[in-house]
Amino acid sequence: MYGFIGSDTINMDAKYRLAIPTGRRAQLIEICGGELVIVGHMEDPCLVVYPKPLWQDKYEQPIRALSNARGKQREYRQRILTPLSIVEMDKNNGRISTTANQRKQAKLEKEVVLVGAEHCFEIWNSEVWHKRFMGRDCSEGELPQEILDLEM
Repeated sequence: MYGFIGSDTINMDAKYRLAIPTGRRAQLIEICGGELVIVGHMEDPCLVVYPKPLWQDKYEQPIRALSNARGKQREYRQRILTPLSIVEMDKNNGRISTTANQRKQAKLEKEVVLVGAEHCFEIWNSEVWHKRFMGRDCSEGELPQEILDLEM
């Protein structure tokens, strides 16, 4: 587990690149030399960024093993693999590039939110992220028992 946590609001430049914040950049260089895999999320309108070694060791084979001919398996396989790209973070500026397919799938605009998700990062459209997670009041009826048991 790598321990990517927290969130940062950042802007894409005119070439649709994202500058990874300095602290996260150092962590990524240490873990994987800045080699990353960007894929589509299975359910949410966001991108997921994995350190390349983690992607190769844990996710690549099971996802490629999903049926390319059957309903839901095909749908999820395509949703993940269609926007896939392998990128190397620019070591000087910490930038990563996004493709047109990735930006379309995640509805990315100039302002995005980079969200730590323990072993990976998610890239969200800032407006979508804030509507979905930040302005919401979770009542006890919506929370799983495991969360309620944390007594936070």
